[in-house]
Amino acid sequence: MKSDEIIDKISLGRTDLVFDLLALHNWKSVLHEGQVKLLQWFVYYNDTTALKAIIANVGGENETNRLKKGINNGNSKCISNIQRKLRRGV
Repeated sequence: MKSDEIIDKISLGRTDLVFDLLALHNWKSVLHEGQVKLLQWFVYYNDTTALKAIIANVGGENETNRLKKGINNGNSKCISNIQRKLRRGV
């Protein structure tokens, strides 16, 4: 499955595709694509398993801490970004 398909399906609630995401060679960059980031969708859908899987695969303490900080910051922006996207019908 291509990264854009995974992004679209995760945004619609298919957070189980986190493992398909992790199988991509460029999965770290895919996390940061789109107006609403994949981490924000995982927070929105309250999928702690997906978040833990990503953190477990990041590797390196600095990158893990940066990712955790991004999750915490993303959580506060998550709902408003998703609501804007849904209002536009994207």
